[in-house]
Amino acid sequence: MIDLQQLIQFSDRITQDINNCDSIFLDGISPYISMPVFWIPVILVAIYVIFRDNNSHKLIWMLSMQALAIACCIVLATFVIKPFLTKQFPDPSILGITIIPFCLVTFLFLSIRSAFFTFSSILWMITYSWARVYNGESLFVVLLFCIFTGLLIGALFYMLYRIFVKNNDRYSSSHAAETLFTSSGYQIEDIRLIQCTFYSTFLVIIFISLF
Repeated sequence: MIDLQQLIQFSDRITQDINNCDSIFLDGISPYISMPVFWIPVILVAIYVIFRDNNSHKLIWMLSMQALAIACCIVLATFVIKPFLTKQFPDPSILGITIIPFCLVTFLFLSIRSAFFTFSSILWMITYSWARVYNGESLFVVLLFCIFTGLLIGALFYMLYRIFVKNNDRYSSSHAAETLFTSSGYQIEDIRLIQCTFYSTFLVIIFISLF
């Protein structure tokens, strides 16, 4: 059984190692990565694709499940996680409860079912988490817990979504269709649009950090 104090000490060491990384480039880029405003273009494009590639029935259930997932994250973070972690860490202001983004990203990549999009989603989770720890906005072990909890809640509500909405397999009946749509019915070109916006955002952040 893992001792809680040992886990806290391990988290402190990892957090200090990340914070003590002496790099002008990382010092410049990390604040922008953790700013939600820089990811608004990606969010808007993702919303556009969701509305474009889903019929009204699937869209209603998807938005309903996402809303319930957000509510679950808020209740869990407010009444369970934060009170518990506040007792373990001396400075609750740096706990950085960020379950909701991880939950929604998990729900989205499970819905789209594209290997490259899933890779990009995981890359964002890792990069965003690293930036928050590097900037002193959260602790290493707390963010690991937030990622795990977000993945769990996102997957749970996605499974509930699948119960109410059966998968649309009409686009996977031929090789030609497989090159145009994902197995869940999203257009490949639309997924590429999200990917292009995502990686362009990274390039913009790198460019801005140089000045």
